[in-house]
Amino acid sequence: MKKLWKIAVSAAMFVGFFANSPRIQAESNKQENEVIVVYKNTSGKETVIEQADTVEHVYRHIPAAAVTADDKTVRELEHDPDVLYVEDNLPVAAADSTALKAFSSSTAQNASAFSQWNIKLIQAALAWNKGLTGKQVKIAVIDSGISPHEELSIAGGASMVGYTASYRDDNGHGTHVAGIIGAKHNGRGIDGIAPGAQLYAVKALDRNGAGDLKGILQGID
Repeated sequence: MKKLWKIAVSAAMFVGFFANSPRIQAESNKQENEVIVVYKNTSGKETVIEQADTVEHVYRHIPAAAVTADDKTVRELEHDPDVLYVEDNLPVAAADSTALKAFSSSTAQNASAFSQWNIKLIQAALAWNKGLTGKQVKIAVIDSGISPHEELSIAGGASMVGYTASYRDDNGHGTHVAGIIGAKHNGRGIDGIAPGAQLYAVKALDRNGAGDLKGILQGID
């Protein structure tokens, strides 16, 4: 039986969605649109691949493809009975806060100064006392990657950004989120909610904490 993967996506990451922004336009005479097309069946998939000007990515576990297409093609796909919907490839960004980078940049002594209000708020200690520490649980952190840290158990990862194959964090946000989730309980820093969990770094945001819907979906896929 395949082990269940639990995917942790930082809610703060989606602050950068611009819900009312126009379609992202490629620099071409046709003014192509970058879109995600979700299809209902194999016929819909074939139609998308055939009609798109460029197929950027076809997802394996999600019935969708990231493509570029002109306005006319997008309208045709939106009305195709085998297509569920067409979504703009929207930009996303990590929350712009220096506080969110504290875990990755602080020493263990500095980290211990955090109040850990989140741990108290959800009464995590009640679960820990029952032996629920995240042991044998795999958590994928879809963010800016995770950097090696003595407080974290990083089991592996992958990069969705174009400039590097490394999942190492070059922004800081992803490592901070990983710390909230799985920092070890060793008395030398913050306590993670699931200290026994195996963390997997899925780097979908770049060094500036920026990415797009296409990359986030690749990370989930």
